[in-house]
Order: sequence, then C-alpha cells, then structure tokens
Amino acid sequence: MTDGTVNCIATVAAGTCTLTPLTPGDKLLTAAYAGNETFGPSTSPPEPHTVNLSGSPSASRSTVSATPSPIPASSGTSVSTITVTVLDAFGNPVNGAPVTLVATGTGNTLTPSGTTGTDGVMTGTLSSTVAGTKTITATVGSVTIDNKPSVTVDPATAAQLVFTTQPADVQGGILAPVVVSARDQFGNAATGFGGNVSMAIGRDASLLGAHLGGTTLVAAIAGVATFGELTIDQLGVGYTLRATADGITAESEPFTVLTLSLP
Repeated sequence: MTDGTVNCIATVAAGTCTLTPLTPGDKLLTAAYAGNETFGPSTSPPEPHTVNLSGSPSASRSTVSATPSPIPASSGTSVSTITVTVLDAFGNPVNGAPVTLVATGTGNTLTPSGTTGTDGVMTGTLSSTVAGTKTITATVGSVTIDNKPSVTVDPATAAQLVFTTQPADVQGGILAPVVVSARDQFGNAATGFGGNVSMAIGRDASLLGAHLGGTTLVAAIAGVATFGELTIDQLGVGYTLRATADGITAESEPFTVLTLSLP
C-alpha cells in the first residue's frame, strides 16, 4: 500500500499493514498485489484520503535565527529579528504552536511570546540598552528548541564622559594619573570612541589663576584616556578638573593641592 511517498507491505495471510504519512495534505491511497502462480497482479483504484495535522514540535528539526547581529544598544530603535520555525519530526510546519522567547542578560526588550502561522513561523524582535552577548531560547509548549542563537549588542556612540579614576589630593604639585572614560547614553563603555580628550582646571581653588601643566590633550584608546603627567602650580582646597571631548564635558570630584614642587 502506498500514498505516493511512503508505503507498507502486508502478507496475504495478515491482510493489513499500517501506513504512516510523512506530510499533511490530500493523498491517494492505492494497494497493489504483485501476483503469484495462481493469481495475476492487480492494483486497487485510488482512494482519496486527507492528512490534516502535522506532528508534535521537534526540538532538533525546529530552528531559531537572529538577524542582524551585532546591533547597537538602543531603547528599541535598533532591533534584531528573531525567527522561530517550528517543524515536526518529518519537517512539516506546525501551525498554531505557542512560542515563548527569553534572552540572557539585562536591559532587554524582547517579544515574549507568539503563535506560529500555517508556515510554522513566529517572529519577534530583540533590543537592549545593555551591551553584551544575548543568547535566545525558544520554547514551544514544553519543547525547547535545540539551537540557541546569540545577538551581540555593541555600545552606542559616546554621549558622556566619566572620571573613572578621580584626581587625588596633590603632594608636590604633581597629580597621580587621572583616567577619563567615554560612555554611551545608557552607561555602556563606548569602546569605539577614539577621539581626543582635553583636560583643564574646572574650579580654581587658588583664586590666583592656577595653571594646569603636563599633557592636557590625550587620544582615547577604546574609549579610555589616561592623563599621567598633570601638574598644578598653586595651593588650594576644592580644585576640580574638567574633561572635554566632542562637545561633551565632565567635572571631577574636588581635590586639594597640599604642597607644590620645589623650584
């Protein structure tokens, strides 16, 4: 017996066999007898039969994809599209299957759930304000799909400066190294920033026109600028430094110049 794709074989004595269709749709079932020394071969007229339902979701045959990757950090303006294709063990699309999506990490905006269409496909989107690698897991009912794609979220463009190493109180007029880092609008380290960062006195605690010496213009490397040779030539309590890059500024915490360098 065959439906044109699969077949089963029965003996004359048994008289029956079990035919398991692999695909849904309209089928024509026929039975054929090869014949023997007594009876000649024969074939039955086609019998219409409809296979209505696909099987249960298959964890290994179903797929999950995410594109594009990487995406910049955003509150929803940049997204990766998550496409879940739910198939049964024979590769048939499963219609009306409930799909739940989860992603690792924090700061994510993710389409949490949906239902497959007749093509077995459900789509969602992922965006995140927190940079990092996000691994996507799709669950169909109680079945977790085997493949778990990742989306890389890169920092957005630099939008703020932060003193990651604040100026300490000064002995001998020479400051310990001061470090300024670029951050995006969400606070991620803007590792793609390589512009120049300039340093100046913010609040002049001496009230005498103190001078900031040393290397006051530094090119950031992976978003970080280190100032290692700064000096101040006047005593004072409550100095601040001001960092500037591409129109972005940041003010340091207050510090004191206790002693000056000897002439």
